[in-house]
Amino acid sequence: MDTIKELGFIINTVNDTVTLGDSEIKFNSVSVEEGQLEHRRVQIIENEIERASADKITVWEGIFAMSENTPIRVINTLSQNDKNFGDPYELTVQEIDEKLSTCEVKNEQTIRKLREIILKNRRVFYKKPGRLINFEYELKLKHEKPFFVKPYPVPLNYRDKVRSELKTLLEWEIIRESSSRYVSPLVVVIKKDKSIRLCMDARRLNEQLAEDYVSPCGVEDILQQCYGVTTMSSLDLTSSFYQVALAEDSKKYCAFMFEGKVYEFNVVPFGLKVSSSALIRGLDTAITGMGNHLLNFVDDMLIISRNEEEHLAHVNELLESLDKHNITLKFKKSEFFKKEVEFLGFTLTKEGIRPQSNKIDLIKSFPPPKNVKQLKSFMGVINFYSKFAQNHASLLFPLLKLVKKSVKWGWGDSENQQFEKIKALFAQEVCLAYPDPAKPYYLQTDASNFALGATLSQMNDDNVECPITFISRTLKGAELAYNTTEKELLAVVWSLHKLNTYLRAAEIFIKIDHHALIFMFKSRFAGQRIQRWILSIQDYNLKFEHVKGVHNTVADLLSRYPFYNPGDYDKPGELSIALSKIQRFSKNLSVKLATLASEQRLEPRLKNIVDLLEANDERIKNKFVLQNGLLCKKQANLNKIVIPLSCIEELITETHLAYGHLGSKKLAKLLSERFFIKNMKHRLSQIVASCDLCQVNKHCTRPNVAKQQIILTCKPSELLCIDFLGPLTPSRYGMRNVLVTIDAFSKFVVLYPCRKQTTSFVIKVLKNDYFQHYGKPHVVCCDHGSQFTSKSFKTAMSAENIKLTFSSIRHPSSNGICERVNKTLVTFLRMFIKDKHTAWEPYIKTIQDIMNETHHETTEFTPLELHLNKKPERIWDRLLGVPPINDAIPVERKDQLAYDRIKNKRSRRADKVNEKRGNCDKFLMGDKVLIKCKNSSDQENKILAKFMQIYEGPYIIKSILGENTYLLEDSNSRVKGQFHVNDLIRYRQKVSTNLTPI
Repeated sequence: MDTIKELGFIINTVNDTVTLGDSEIKFNSVSVEEGQLEHRRVQIIENEIERASADKITVWEGIFAMSENTPIRVINTLSQNDKNFGDPYELTVQEIDEKLSTCEVKNEQTIRKLREIILKNRRVFYKKPGRLINFEYELKLKHEKPFFVKPYPVPLNYRDKVRSELKTLLEWEIIRESSSRYVSPLVVVIKKDKSIRLCMDARRLNEQLAEDYVSPCGVEDILQQCYGVTTMSSLDLTSSFYQVALAEDSKKYCAFMFEGKVYEFNVVPFGLKVSSSALIRGLDTAITGMGNHLLNFVDDMLIISRNEEEHLAHVNELLESLDKHNITLKFKKSEFFKKEVEFLGFTLTKEGIRPQSNKIDLIKSFPPPKNVKQLKSFMGVINFYSKFAQNHASLLFPLLKLVKKSVKWGWGDSENQQFEKIKALFAQEVCLAYPDPAKPYYLQTDASNFALGATLSQMNDDNVECPITFISRTLKGAELAYNTTEKELLAVVWSLHKLNTYLRAAEIFIKIDHHALIFMFKSRFAGQRIQRWILSIQDYNLKFEHVKGVHNTVADLLSRYPFYNPGDYDKPGELSIALSKIQRFSKNLSVKLATLASEQRLEPRLKNIVDLLEANDERIKNKFVLQNGLLCKKQANLNKIVIPLSCIEELITETHLAYGHLGSKKLAKLLSERFFIKNMKHRLSQIVASCDLCQVNKHCTRPNVAKQQIILTCKPSELLCIDFLGPLTPSRYGMRNVLVTIDAFSKFVVLYPCRKQTTSFVIKVLKNDYFQHYGKPHVVCCDHGSQFTSKSFKTAMSAENIKLTFSSIRHPSSNGICERVNKTLVTFLRMFIKDKHTAWEPYIKTIQDIMNETHHETTEFTPLELHLNKKPERIWDRLLGVPPINDAIPVERKDQLAYDRIKNKRSRRADKVNEKRGNCDKFLMGDKVLIKCKNSSDQENKILAKFMQIYEGPYIIKSILGENTYLLEDSNSRVKGQFHVNDLIRYRQKVSTNLTPI
C-alpha cells in the first residue's frame, strides 16, 4: 500500500471516525498532554470496491497533532510495511522538540505552527543526502586524455572506516564500481567528530576541466542585505555536493581506486574546481521566488525576515521548495527563529554584524610569529576582519616589510610591541550596522604620511551615528611623495571607489579635517592629477563638512601611531623616491650631533682614546685632542671632530640628501671641512652609489653598449621579420599604416597598406597571402606591439607550426632588418610624393617591386631570384624585344654564395662597429638592474622629458635569453619583459660599511 501524505482533514475529538474518500480512519481513545506530538495507532477500514475485502483491516502508524479540547489536524501517515517505517535516518519527534526548545520566540502559537511546518516537510531533514530531481551536471573537458594517478596509502587505523564508508556510499548509490580510465587518488579527510569523508585529489582532472564561472555572491554583498532583519534561521545542506547528480557521460571522469578496485561517483564529488558551480546551478533550479529573504552562500543558507509571522511563511516556502526537489538539510546544524546567528564567519544580529567570538579569541591568543609563514597566517585573519578595525593598515605597516622575499626575517621588541597593539585593537568589541539605502551616508576620511583611513556610518533611529565599515590601506610607491593635500584627496577618492556599492546614487556627507580640500573642489587652478581625481568622483552626490582634527577619530588613530623610520624605505626592491626636497637633518641625527661627546664615549675604541687624553698620556697627544669635550683628530690647519661609528652612515646619508644629492667627491669635500671619518672616500662612494634617487635620475657615466651580434640564416623562408610603419598621413582610401615583411636571407620584401595596426589584419594577410604565395617561414620575428603579443596571434602562429620570437623591448635595432626596410621605404616615399603627403599609397607596390628586383648590396643577388628563383624583367627587355636573361647558376649554388657574402660582410661590419664599443656588464640570474626610461614631453599636461626620471626599477634578471638580451621581473615575480643590455644598468643596493671609526 502506498504512503498517504498530507491528508489535511480535521477531527473534533480523540474518539472519532473520519471518512476519507472511500476509506474510514478511526482514532483510538488516547490521553495526551496538550500541544504534544505523539505516534498513535490509526485504523484504516478499506472500501470493498477498492480492495475487494470489506472487512480487511490494516494498521498504520500516524504522526499528527493532538489536543483534548481542540480539533486535530492529521499531518501524515506511513504504512507499517513502508520501507521508512522505523528508519534510523528518519527525523524523530524528540529531535524536533529539542530543536524547537532553542527557538528565541515566546509565542506558543508560533512554535506550534513551526512544528507543523517541520513535520509536514520532515523529508527535508532526512539524514541521508537527497538527490536533486530534474537536474544533472555535465563535466566539460578541454581535452579528453585518460590518466591514472597512483593511489595514496591509507593509514591502517582508517582502513576499516574507509571500507565502512564505501559500503554506505554504495548502498546510497553515491558511488558505483567502475572500469574508468580516469583514476584520481583517494584522500581521507578526518572531520571534527572523528568521522571521515572520502574525497578525490582531483588536480589532474581539474587541469583538464573547462572553467565554470558561476560563483556565489561576495560575502560583503550578502551581508549588505540584512537591514531591518529581526528574525533569522540558518540551514545547512546534508553532504551538499552529493545531492547533485552527474550526467551519465561525466561519471567516468570521477573515478578513484581503493584496495585494487575502481569506483566512480554518481554525484558531484568534493575536490572538483567546479563543485561549487554545480551546486549553485542545481539550487537555482530548485529555489525560486525567495528574493532577498534567502541569503545563500554555496551550501549555507540564511532565511531573514522583518517579523515572526513573515518568517514562518519564508521557512515554509523554502522547506516546501526543497522537499519538492528532494533536497535534504542537516537538522542538527539548523537553527530556527534566532535573534543572533553565526554565518560566514560573522555573528549577525538585528543590531548589526560582529566578528565571531571564537575568531577574536584566536587573534587574542595568537603567539608571536616565528617565521614569515606564521606572520602571513596572522595577517590573513586580521585582513578578514579588517572592516571592524579603524586604520588597521597603519598598525600593520611596520610588519609588512618582514613578508618581502628580499628582507631577512627578524623579530625584535619593536615588532612584538606592534604585534600586541594590533591584537589589542581587534580585541575591542565592535558592532557594525547594516546599511539603509534610504538614509544618507557619512564618510570620514584622513591620511597620514604612510596610510589612508576611512569610516562609513549612518544615523540610526535615535539619531546616533553608527559605523557600517572601516577601511584602510598603506600608501605605495609614488604616493608616499604626495603632499598633504594630495594625500587627503586621495583618501577621499580611494574610499569612494572602494565603497562604491554602498555610495553610488546615495547622498554622502564627507567629513574632513583639511580645509584646503574644500577649496580644491571649487578651484580651477588645481594640478592635473587632482583634476583627474575630482573628475572621477563627480558623479557622486557629495556634500563636505569640515571637522576639527580632535573630533576626527580616524585622524586621531592615524596620528597616534607615527611609524616613520628612514631605514624602512631603504629596502631592496623598492625605491625611496619620497625625499625630493632639500631638507634639514632628521630629529634623530640632530639629537646625536647635539650630544656627540656622549656618542663618542659610548664606543669602546673612542672611549679608550678619550680616557688616555684625560690622563695626559703622551703617546696619544700628537694625534688627538679634546676640544669642548669633543674628541678631535689633529690636522695641519684645523682639528676635525671624530665621528663615532653609530653616526657615520646616518651623517653621510642625510648630508647627501640635504645638499641635493651631491656626488661623492663634492660630498667628501663638504664633510671634511669639519669632520674626520676614516676611509671616508670608500664609505661615501658606497652610500652615494646605492642612493635610489641618484640611480634613477643621474646619467650613467659608463652606459652599456653591447657588441653587435650577427644573425645568419642559410636559405629563404627560415626567418621572416615583420613590423609596422606608421601611423602615416591618411591616404585617399583611409590607409594609415604599412605592414612590412622581409625574409632575413633573401631580403624579399612584401608591403601591405592597412587602416589599423590590428592582430586580425596581420593574421589574415600572412595566412591568406604571404604563406600561400611566398612560402611559410620556420620563424617569425617581431617587436612587442600588442598586435604581435596577443594570444590570438600566438595561437595562429602555433597552429601553423611557426616559432615566434620577439626583439628586445625599447631596442628596435634587435629587429634591424625591418628597421632598415622602413628607413628605405620612407626615403622612397619622400622622393615620390614630395608635398602631397596623402598620395603615398599608390607608390607602395612600385617601391616593393624596386626593392625586390634590384640587387641587394649584401647578397649581390636580387631578392626575387633568391626567394622565388625568378629573374626580374627589365624595362629595356620589352623595348628591345628580348627575353629576360636566363641565369645558369643552380639554386643551391646561389644560396651558398649569398650565405657566404652575408656572413663575410656582416662579420666585417660587426668588427668595425665593435672596435668603437667598450666592454659592457654581464649580468647573472638574480642580479638587480635599472631600465632606461623612454621619456617624452607633453606640452598640454606641462610635462618636460628633461625633468623625468632617467631609469626605473629595480628589476631582477629572471633568465638570460641571449648574449645581450635578458628577461626581467619585478620583486613580486611579475614578468616585465625582455630587454637589451644597452638599456640596462646595474642597481646598487645599500650595504653596511662595517669599519672602525678611526
